[in-house]
Amino acid sequence: MQLPFGPDTAGVWPTVGGNPSNSAYATALCGCLVQSTDPTQSSSRTGNPWTGSGSSALSDEGEAQPATPANCPICILPAPNPPNTLTSCAALSGTQSTWVILVGDPGISNTSNGTNHNVGDLFNLAAQTQANSLQAQGNNVVSCRVSTIQDVYAALTLNGTITGGVYYFGHSGLRQLTQAGIITAQTSEIFVGQLRGIYTNITASNVDLLQSIQTQNNGGNFLGTNAAVWINGCQAGETVWDTSVSLYLSIAQLISVNLGRGVYAYDVPMHFSTAATDNPNNTNLQDTLPMYMVPDGVIGQKPAPLACTPSGGYCTKTN
Repeated sequence: MQLPFGPDTAGVWPTVGGNPSNSAYATALCGCLVQSTDPTQSSSRTGNPWTGSGSSALSDEGEAQPATPANCPICILPAPNPPNTLTSCAALSGTQSTWVILVGDPGISNTSNGTNHNVGDLFNLAAQTQANSLQAQGNNVVSCRVSTIQDVYAALTLNGTITGGVYYFGHSGLRQLTQAGIITAQTSEIFVGQLRGIYTNITASNVDLLQSIQTQNNGGNFLGTNAAVWINGCQAGETVWDTSVSLYLSIAQLISVNLGRGVYAYDVPMHFSTAATDNPNNTNLQDTLPMYMVPDGVIGQKPAPLACTPSGGYCTKTN
């Protein structure tokens, strides 16, 4: 992928003072690609998906991390290891509905090609902001760090019936392979983890592992009748030609079908803001609360999320 010499109004790459979509942040999420790539990785399933075998690990290159922000229990949650153990969650008790918040890996920096997908604690801070808001309304909130689709499954099945809903904060978007400047392969994915392996991302090839969530709660769905999923990640709702299955789809739509519940996701990139409605004056974000993930777009004219339904089809605009 090559950076354009001139501003691309549809681009996600950040520029000085903000990205071309007028989000006004030099720290806008760039690229929203898979955190690590493995050219030799097979698209077929190997090993046991519930023990994590069949994947090769890639460290985050020992990067030095800043001090943990204050008042952020989610920020100190380690990545779960091994998967499907659900040992990396924090709870805020309440008497109203139960909500589950999923927080993906921050991403890594690749010194070999100069890419940087490491957002540090920003996903954690945005998730903590959401958790605090939900608890302030009297809700019971369980926030879990997830690095694989198995971790997502565990978080959605080992916390009882989720009567409120689910929020995801993490990387997502399009994975594109190019040759001589031409896109040769493209997939819509949720990039949950930063390690290599076919289970670290949620794709059209493995999303069906979530399907049994609909029947494993004493024969019913772990997501309550009125529960929905909100994906805070780049372009998860964008419909594209997915070459892995030769279909037009978005990963948000596939998640909706396999969970049997509505999913809300954006078809544009997202970035971080210290204000829920965006803050045009903040061009150098600090690790602090509150923190929000907001869609790219002109301030005051932000796009609404798309609504995806279990009946299939394409995700549609909510307004």
